[in-house]
Formats: sequence, structure tokens, C-alpha cells
Amino acid sequence: ADAEIRITVTVARRPVTVSATAVEAVYGEKPDYKFAVADTYGNSLGSPEDIQFGDLGITLTVGTSAGKEFPDVGTYDIILSGDVSDAVNYEITLTETENALTVVQKELHIEWEKNMSTVYGATINIPYTAVDPTGNALAKSPLTGKLVLGTMSDDVFTPAEPNEFGRINAGTYSIGWTAEFEEANSNYALSRSEESGGYTYQINKAVFGVKVDSNTKVYGEADPVPVWSYINVFAEEVQTLNKIYTVIVDRVDGEDAYQTVDGNTVSPATY
Repeated sequence: ADAEIRITVTVARRPVTVSATAVEAVYGEKPDYKFAVADTYGNSLGSPEDIQFGDLGITLTVGTSAGKEFPDVGTYDIILSGDVSDAVNYEITLTETENALTVVQKELHIEWEKNMSTVYGATINIPYTAVDPTGNALAKSPLTGKLVLGTMSDDVFTPAEPNEFGRINAGTYSIGWTAEFEEANSNYALSRSEESGGYTYQINKAVFGVKVDSNTKVYGEADPVPVWSYINVFAEEVQTLNKIYTVIVDRVDGEDAYQTVDGNTVSPATY
């Protein structure tokens, strides 16, 4: 009779490594993670686009060294985790891929209104809107900080320096932002919208006056020294105005009132 020989064959699980491939993402957008599977000899078991991890019997969780879903601009490791015990045919090792995720800045245009102005010494407020590259204005601006006034030269913006009293002098200014503003919003590549870039901001001179206090005298005596003061002038700027203007208080013949006369035609920078 024929002899029956039975051979037991043990099929071992195939050792493989799973790693993430390099990927680039725009800040605020979810990265399109892709992965690679290789055997212990480094041979690829399929292109990253074709690999279905369900075939391996595992579900992966993808994280980064940034520790959050939408990392700031920078380069990060991609960390894989998951339960590999259910993989029937594979002995899986999950690897961490260094510097595999690169997050780049998101482009944003900044727009502001036309014909904005204020008076010297008033609070300077420049409302603006953030617009994405497709032209859609964001309902809530993600930017932190305020725009400032300055000058433009060869497409380079230089913030205006305040005067000795901490105020921006009267004049016509370009609108822009500081290096601190860029640093606070470093996840965005900022630019002026083509239209708003030509809009300026006007600081008008403040209108001031001179008030003379009422006074009396006894008939026949010398006129009292008139007492006067500026109206609508910051107290700390009075001395500066005194260097620019000479205020003459003259008595009108036959009357008791005083009349103010501007004795200097020099035009100051802010009044």
C-alpha cells in the first residue's frame, strides 16, 4: 500500500516596517499623509499611494512631534501608532520618520478702507480684512496686532517714528505693518492687496485757539497783565507752540475787552 506522508508547514508572519513619507502642508490645512511599507531588507512592498493598511490588519493613528493637529510653520517628525496585534500575516514595526512633515506659510492678503483720516493727537485706528488667495474675505481675521502708518519706498514699508510726545505728526502716510506684526503672525505670508496698497491715511492738523481770561481795572490805572491760554492743545506741547507762535494780546481802544492777534506766520507740523 502507498505510504501517506504528512508534512506540517508553518507560515510565519512576514516582518515589515511602516513609515511615513515626506509631505508638505500649508498652515491650517490637514496634511495628506502618505506611507510606505518595506520588508526587513528594505524592499518596498508597494508604492505609498497603493498601500491599503486594511490589508495589513491594522489601523494607524498619525501624529507629529508638534503635538497638535495643525502645527505651526516648521519641520516635524511624523509619529505612527496603532494596535498591530491583529495583523494576521505581518509582523509590523511602526517607525518614526524624522523631519518628514514640512508646514509652510499660508498666503493672506490684507485689505483696508479708502480715504481714512483723523486729526493729530487722536487715536489711530486702521481696520483691516484678511483675504485668502482665492479672494475670499475671512469672517474672522486670524491675525494678531494692529496696522501702522509709515512710508513706502521701492515696495519697502518703513513705520513712522512718533515725535517727542509719542504722537505721529500730521501728514499723508502709507499703511503697513511692523516686523513685530510679522513675527506675531509668522504662520502667514502677508501681502497688501493690489487695490489697498495704494490707499493712504491722512492725519490732519489740529485746530487750536487762544482764550483770554476776562479782567477788570480801575479807571485811570495801568492795564492789568492779560492772562491767556491755548485751547485744544496738549499740555506737554504748549512750550513747543510758544517757540512757533507769538501771541499778542492787544486792548481795543475804548473797550474793556481783549483781542488776540496771531503774531507769527510760521506753520507748525501738527497744528
